[in-house]
Amino acid sequence: MSDGTGRAAAFRPCPLFLALVLLTLGAAEIDSFLHGHVPPHKTASLSTVFLSLAIFGIPFAIAARPRSVRGWIDVLAACLILPMGNAIMPWATARTIRVLPDVFDAQVYALDATLGFQPSFAVGDLFARYPAFAATSGAMYGAVLFPAALVAAIEAMHGRRRGLGALPMFLLIAGVGFPLYHWLPVIGPAAWFGPSFPFENTFSHPPSPRTTMPSLHTAWVVMAFLCSRGMSLPIRTTAGVLATGTIVATLG
Repeated sequence: MSDGTGRAAAFRPCPLFLALVLLTLGAAEIDSFLHGHVPPHKTASLSTVFLSLAIFGIPFAIAARPRSVRGWIDVLAACLILPMGNAIMPWATARTIRVLPDVFDAQVYALDATLGFQPSFAVGDLFARYPAFAATSGAMYGAVLFPAALVAAIEAMHGRRRGLGALPMFLLIAGVGFPLYHWLPVIGPAAWFGPSFPFENTFSHPPSPRTTMPSLHTAWVVMAFLCSRGMSLPIRTTAGVLATGTIVATLG
C-alpha cells in the first residue's frame, strides 16, 4: 500500500463501490418515476449528506491521513458510501411490498415452533416487561452503521484491511441480501401478528416490507465484529456488544 496514498489505501475499493451505489440510485430514481413512488432523492436531503460527511469524514480523514489527491478521493468515497447506500433502502424496501404480494411468515412461525418455543415471542415479552432493555437494544439496532464505520476507521489507522474492507463488505451484504428477500419474503412476527404481538398469535398482517429474511442488520454487525479481529480489546468489545444488542433487537 505504499503508492503515495498512505493509510487511505485501506479505503481503496470504496470509489468503485460508491460508483455502483450511484448507478443503483439512478435506477431507483427511474423506477420510482415510472411507477409513481417516492424517489430516493426525496427521502435523503442534502443536509443529511453533508451531516454524514462530517460524521464519517472527520474521523476517516484523521485515521487515514491521506497524502495525495487519490488518497482524498478514497476517503471521500468512504465517507459517502454509507449515507448514499442508506438512501437506497426506503425505495428498495417499499418495492418488496409491490412485487412480493405473498409472504411465508406462517411457515417460518411453524419452523420456529420446532425449537419448542418461539424465540421472537420470548424476546418480545422481555421487551414488554423491561422497556429500558427494549430501548437500549433498539438504539443499538438503529446504530447499525456505527460498527462498520468504527472498524473502517481502525482499518485506515492501521493502513490495512481484511479482504475488501468493512465498508465495501457492508454494501456487498446489502447487494446479496436484497435478492434473497425475493426468494423468501417474510415481514416478521411484529408485523405479521400486529398489535397482538408478543402477547397473542392473532393474525393481523398489516402491509410491511418483506425484509426479515435474511436479516441484513444481523449480517452487517456480525461482519463488523469479524472484521475487528486483530484490533484492540475495546474495539472488539464495542463491536461485540453492538452485534449482540442488534441481534436481540432483531428477534424482538
